[in-house]
Amino acid sequence: MVPSIAVTVDGIEAVSDVWGKLQRIYAGADNNLRVFQIAREIEVVAQRERSIQEYAVELERLWANYDYFSPPTCCKDPECKKGDDRVQRRTMHFMRGLNPAFEPRCAVLLAQSKIPSLDETILAMIQEESRIGLHAGTGGLPQVKSALAVSNSGNTRYRGETR
Repeated sequence: MVPSIAVTVDGIEAVSDVWGKLQRIYAGADNNLRVFQIAREIEVVAQRERSIQEYAVELERLWANYDYFSPPTCCKDPECKKGDDRVQRRTMHFMRGLNPAFEPRCAVLLAQSKIPSLDETILAMIQEESRIGLHAGTGGLPQVKSALAVSNSGNTRYRGETR
């Protein structure tokens, strides 16, 4: 521990009390300004030129930060539906940020009696991304170069061909 921080917990005997004090001071939980900043980032994030996976990872990173810095909002009651509501809102937010090419697949998912989980929705959109890529002739993996590409620059018989 850095000496300047160690001084603040000097004399506290119980290790759990030391860690509790350090967490209250330095963890950043309940930092309303940071919560506000992360919420704004979440509002504007969209897929744009990213793959589905990159977009989903960015949103999940922001949501994890939001959950860390914001006070807990779900009650302890196992019958509480707040957690389900949060997952549903996040699933819909994910779908709203997708590119227009994914609107038909979103419509199919939203037409179901129960909205799929976020993980199921991400998987469905990754599959749709592959289908769109196959239909467009890109092999289903946009922006991925093959590790098997070999240049034939020294071979005059097959100029410009790559394998």
